[in-house]
Amino acid sequence: MKSVDEGKRRPILVGGRELREIVREKREQLSLSRRELADKVSLIAQQPGLITAGAISEFEAGRIVRPSYLHELLQVLGLKSPSMLANGGNNLLDPAPRGTPSGSSAERMASSIRDVPVVGVIAAGAWMEHDRVESHEGIPAIPDTRFDRLEQYALRVSGDSINKLAQDGDALVCVPYFSYRGTLTDGDFVHVERNRGGLVEVTVKRLRVTAAGHWLEGYSTEDRYNTRLELTPSGESASEDFTVEIRGLAISVHRSLLVR
Repeated sequence: MKSVDEGKRRPILVGGRELREIVREKREQLSLSRRELADKVSLIAQQPGLITAGAISEFEAGRIVRPSYLHELLQVLGLKSPSMLANGGNNLLDPAPRGTPSGSSAERMASSIRDVPVVGVIAAGAWMEHDRVESHEGIPAIPDTRFDRLEQYALRVSGDSINKLAQDGDALVCVPYFSYRGTLTDGDFVHVERNRGGLVEVTVKRLRVTAAGHWLEGYSTEDRYNTRLELTPSGESASEDFTVEIRGLAISVHRSLLVR
């Protein structure tokens, strides 16, 4: 995704002022750091970690003129969309831009972001013992109305077996699988538990449901992780040596770009 429209480097003017200046002033009025604003913009765009504090700094400095995330940036700050800023309009505050939910401003949407508890670490590679899964952190997430009645939780990814979706250290936000899906669905990414003689282990896999069968597999750039674990049509293990239970449906990925 390009962050700059290469053919349009002229500054956006609103009432004789550059939009970047108005954005910076509004951010400061809301007491938001560039990092905090970047996180909120990424969440509004439903692509956690997409925007960095550096990108916000580049926009405010005028080195980026028309970023691809401009609409979401204005939403978070409670400003009008570029189309509503035409003709030098000076009133940048509400009404909210078209597409914003009825009865709420973009600021209200951003303020609704809440923490989803990270309940543990989940292996993306080898299976991990369940009793090692302990954590007390939380990650910011925008409430999704599809899951209003369901408990949401997050699991920190450890390993590379689904690195085409989530990297080592990312967090997967999940909901109870059968409470939402009701039936196995091809292509879902799932939180899985395996029980071998009382030893409970956890991992994350991609679920495949095809005419050729049902199985779990990795989703990795490394072929060694993409082996199959065969399932019955009801989602149980096809092996008699252990049982498998699909516990959660991964609904989003959270990635922090903060360098520690």
